[in-house]
Amino acid sequence: MTLGLLFGACLLAGDEKAKGKGQEGVPGTASAAVEGKTSDATKPETSKSGTERPIEPSPAPVPKGSIATQAPDTAPVAPSGSKDAEAAKPGEGEAAKPDEAGNAEKAKPAKAAVVDPNAYIIGAEDVLVIRVWREPELSGQLPVRPDGKISLQLVNEVQAAGLTPEQLGATIAEGLAKVMTRPEVSVSVLQVNSKKYFISGEVQRPGAYPLLIPTTIVEALVNGGGFREFANQKDIVIVRGKERFKFNYKDFAKGKGSDKNIMLQHGDHILVR
Repeated sequence: MTLGLLFGACLLAGDEKAKGKGQEGVPGTASAAVEGKTSDATKPETSKSGTERPIEPSPAPVPKGSIATQAPDTAPVAPSGSKDAEAAKPGEGEAAKPDEAGNAEKAKPAKAAVVDPNAYIIGAEDVLVIRVWREPELSGQLPVRPDGKISLQLVNEVQAAGLTPEQLGATIAEGLAKVMTRPEVSVSVLQVNSKKYFISGEVQRPGAYPLLIPTTIVEALVNGGGFREFANQKDIVIVRGKERFKFNYKDFAKGKGSDKNIMLQHGDHILVR
């Protein structure tokens, strides 16, 4: 009896175990549940108007450490005003504005002629620059009149021709000392118009030249650009008033007749035929 009950219980247990295995192995049970979930997720939603709207799939997760996660969300923004500041800066070689160029030219001091203030003799039509320290109203450019004089405030007429720039400065200071205390005056020559020499004939640049410094015949010919093709270099004539001097450049080039290479004077005329 007891053995029979035990044998029946074992048979029942074996049948239930076999049923469990059968349910696990039955195709379509678990997969049907999964398909039901996925189909519900991908099933388009229906709006109130009755139209179906597809649902956008969620973006795939990006693995950590990839380039996409390291890139910033937005591109770097340039600081405000940097482009404007760069545009405002003038480029290299860019021409200055007319107003700025005009102010720069006004600020530049006039260049004086290269003359020795202790040796150069002022003449008519020369242009002088007179500077009186701390007296801008008395300073400025003054031309020497044909009579050799200049007009200056507080001293009126002053003889300039025949004096050196240093002597003229002392003369002006002496006149200003009557109305001022220890005036300091400087005089420089801006343009030399009173002393000239002339070159004409077979030279490259004939014309009048200022006699700024002591100049020889050869130096004057160099200033004139040299000889032309058919110039007679053996018979050069220097006209000085009623006098005539001859100069042979060929001999000078060979080391002869260096004593004929004389210093020019105001009004000398070199003729190259």
